[in-house]
Amino acid sequence: MDASASVAGSGKHPLDSLLYPRSVAVVGASDNPGKWGGRVLTYLVNYGFPGTIYPINNKYEQVLGLPCYPNLKALPRAPEVVALAVPHRFVPDIMGECAERGVKHVVVITSGFGEIGEEGRARQDRVASLAREAGIRLLGPNCLGLTSSAQRMALTATLALHAGVLLEGSIGLVSQSGALAGSFLNRAQDRHVGLRYMISTGNEADLELAEFIDYMVDDPEVKVIATFIEGVKNPARFLAAIDRAAEADKPIVALKVGRSERAARAARSHTGSLTGTDTAYDALFKQKGVVRVDTFDGLLETSMLLASASPPNGEGIGAVTSSGGACGLLADRSVEIGVKLADLSAATAASVAAVLGLETVQNPVDLLAQQSNDPAPLPKILAALAADENVAAILAAITTMPGLEALAETSVEYARGGRKPLLVLSTAGSVADEALQIVGRAGIPVFTAVDECLKAVRGWVWRARFRMGAEMRGTPPEGGAPADLEALRASLIRKGRPLTEPEAKAVLAAYGIPVTRERVAGSGRQAVECARAIGYPVALKIVSPDILHKTEAGALRLGLQTDEAVLAAYEEVVASARAHRPEARIEGVLVQEMVADGLEVVVGTARDADFGPLILFGMGGIFVELLRDVAVRLAPINRWDAREMVREIRAYPILKGARGQSRRDEAAVEDVLLKLSRLLSDLGDLVEEVDLNPLLVLADGKGAKVADALIVPK
Repeated sequence: MDASASVAGSGKHPLDSLLYPRSVAVVGASDNPGKWGGRVLTYLVNYGFPGTIYPINNKYEQVLGLPCYPNLKALPRAPEVVALAVPHRFVPDIMGECAERGVKHVVVITSGFGEIGEEGRARQDRVASLAREAGIRLLGPNCLGLTSSAQRMALTATLALHAGVLLEGSIGLVSQSGALAGSFLNRAQDRHVGLRYMISTGNEADLELAEFIDYMVDDPEVKVIATFIEGVKNPARFLAAIDRAAEADKPIVALKVGRSERAARAARSHTGSLTGTDTAYDALFKQKGVVRVDTFDGLLETSMLLASASPPNGEGIGAVTSSGGACGLLADRSVEIGVKLADLSAATAASVAAVLGLETVQNPVDLLAQQSNDPAPLPKILAALAADENVAAILAAITTMPGLEALAETSVEYARGGRKPLLVLSTAGSVADEALQIVGRAGIPVFTAVDECLKAVRGWVWRARFRMGAEMRGTPPEGGAPADLEALRASLIRKGRPLTEPEAKAVLAAYGIPVTRERVAGSGRQAVECARAIGYPVALKIVSPDILHKTEAGALRLGLQTDEAVLAAYEEVVASARAHRPEARIEGVLVQEMVADGLEVVVGTARDADFGPLILFGMGGIFVELLRDVAVRLAPINRWDAREMVREIRAYPILKGARGQSRRDEAAVEDVLLKLSRLLSDLGDLVEEVDLNPLLVLADGKGAKVADALIVPK
């Protein structure tokens, strides 16, 4: 492909001259492919880079048939890109030469910088400063370079290209790990899948992962952006890039390491960058349609599936195989991994059963061993599955049964005019190679491992569902600011301490978040009057800015039914508070209604150092404390986010009314989440934490009420 035929490489983007250069110099060039500079030069020559190549090495006059120059000063004209494959001690001086020649881009393949400690960081800072002063964009250091297949440019030291092939494709890979970038390229090409770009960003002293994501969003030839992320140096830039990808409907598949502290330490030592809070990344990916994978195989498989198959129009998968055992395996692993096998309609089941000569069939469909030599039934079965409204896509599993090539040809015939996407999974080994070649050449996604196939399908289906929610995500934020917003902000600044429960609930009420009916009493007699006005039963709680957790202080009583009980409870609550913290300021006792039949959930906020306020939702009690069953999103959220949060937690069936329980008011929970998001939009710079625990969710249509609340200013 001619680079000028697409938007990318047109010269309109600052990175065009890096990815589509007209001239490249390799400092440290040699004719020895065992050396890094030799390998880079060999690839440029062998893969047919169409521009001018300048080898730089003062030991040679000619390398690989090209004139070799002693230094950059000796070149007849300035190259657009300079690749450095020399010991790190020479890099600063060469950067000075690049500045003198007006070089636009420098790719530092050399290691020995920020990844090795303080001395390396100082060296990296100096190189970055030289580049910045000269207006040079720097890739690396400690990277493996890049490939741009449309330009036939392999400006990289990876061993992955020893195979002698640089396939053009529709996946753009940007990775903070050079070795894994090369592995991805190698394994993709082994599957006859090409990459549009492979970019290793290394230590990111200048150019960052986000800038290449942003570039690929605008390249129409990139169908999927695959990313390997160790840490993000500029969260705002990263967020902006994936925001643009979401708006452009450009899928991103991300393998983000750093879930464990050990992984985070490894990332810091390898790239010299800090990993962000993993919970925040997880939330961000879900909000922006980034398909997160947890294995390297998953990154490859999911990217290939998204690049080669159109989005499914639904979630149900119809599966067909020639093995009863494979049917059982697919059924079990689908449940474990979270892939929905479609419930076949009665008409589909009857049609498929008639083809196979059976009384009934289930999904996955077993072709039966005797059918494997005869591919004739398969087209009818595929057609029946495709006609079923419950089936969004079809998965054909190949085993070691005879007739594999015939089954493959039948699959290809279906794919040419099929109404639903078709995927092929092989549980066989080399015996299925020829069949898989037939299928792969037809552009049908092919998988060779059950779990990785199903995980890729899960991400593919989730991404399609995310796309369907675009209209809901595009609606403007719900709710408005309270009329007394400035007074509210001034009050938070003035207090400068955690708000008492009545103060916190006043803020919530200003945003329309429903709270329990309650009054503050200064004596036992006032408490009785309040209880009568509210209506029994009631709860009593201490009101003190110095006692945030009333349960720990023993300073609350629940379910009080009489005046006498309230009088006694008042004295007990005050006494418990004073015993717990003698110096505590006591502002009274809160008399609060008891909400009958409310299901306890928790809604709150936290603050991430990189991405700011987070909104959390989970079930109350042991689900939060022990099971960590919590959904998290970055503020602000929209209606789609709120709905996904409610449905995401493992305990969601309880809200739906599992085991005879009444269905709860999900819409009311969504409203609370959205109103809390609006609160954070207005007050987030002043608020460190908001905790609504519990929020009591009533029966469907009956709403919800905040029973206890805490707001901690920054």
